[in-house]
Amino acid sequence: MVIIFTLAIIAIVVETAMSQFILPRFAIEDASFRDACIDVWDDIRTEPGQFALFMLMRILVPMAAGIAFFLVLLIPMLVLIVVGVVIAFVIHSTPHASFYFAPLAWSGIHFALALIFLLTISFSGTLGTWLRNYGILFYAGRYPALRIRLWPPPEPAAPIETASAPS
Repeated sequence: MVIIFTLAIIAIVVETAMSQFILPRFAIEDASFRDACIDVWDDIRTEPGQFALFMLMRILVPMAAGIAFFLVLLIPMLVLIVVGVVIAFVIHSTPHASFYFAPLAWSGIHFALALIFLLTISFSGTLGTWLRNYGILFYAGRYPALRIRLWPPPEPAAPIETASAPS
């Protein structure tokens, strides 16, 4: 279990370093993999604490959000389970109830699964977007070429021509 957890952390760190730090250098500078790795490593050495905190946040925020999402879904899931058990008892105790309640039960199960699926997609999409944005904004503060791409400097205002008085 410890080996799997360690490999998962290593995979997260490698994926984050590639997608958040090395790929922007590929896109902006057309750098080689070696040059991009050297530049990123230099960036990390200049601010090791900030990069370590960033990596910690990239690991802890999804874990905490996943736990919170599970707790939020736990109450509706318990309610649906109780309703399902009651319907199962009614179907089992009444001879003709299965004819009426079985389609209702299957429809309810499908509705509940679709709702959980929709909520999961909505939550994970929002979290994924936030994590990408967090990474881009973090690295833009340390990589001037990315900062210029995100927030280009304003163009200087054109000089105002003054009308000269007729002579």
